[in-house]
Amino acid sequence: MKLRARLTIFSVLLIVVLVAGISAGTIFFLHKLFRDELQQNQHTTLMNFRQVCEEAEEVRDPIIASNYVKTIEKTVPGLAYAVFINERLELMIGENAVFDKIYPFFSRAAERTSSPRVVRVSSGDDILEWSSDVTVNGVIGVVRLGFFQDVIDRTIGEKVNEVQRIVFLV
Repeated sequence: MKLRARLTIFSVLLIVVLVAGISAGTIFFLHKLFRDELQQNQHTTLMNFRQVCEEAEEVRDPIIASNYVKTIEKTVPGLAYAVFINERLELMIGENAVFDKIYPFFSRAAERTSSPRVVRVSSGDDILEWSSDVTVNGVIGVVRLGFFQDVIDRTIGEKVNEVQRIVFLV
């Protein structure tokens, strides 16, 4: 084999390895970037929900929080539940079947937990749960948001695949 042919083959292999390495690194970091972005959006939704519940408690109107729960259930993809429980255990807004599987007892739902955390439901679904204290002149309750982990993973996969298609077309 002539020197020119060897040099050409070596150059082509080097370019292929570099492009493959850069592509793999890009996809890895995009996956992390999209996961971080999604978690930031979930945290923002939690803080907004907490603020609505605080305002609802200040004016003593639980309908405000109830309406907000209905709104985010319609607009936030992958939301399993959005619940507010007050400390006196007198009020729970947003309760549904998924939430009842995780917290069968009302008092357990009001306990403080680390956030975010992954909770497994008896049906086998994993739920990424965010929680925060609701405070109006002291702690008055807890808000909990649960997101289906498979929907989160599917959303991230779709975004990464979309970027991959764009990169391969270019």
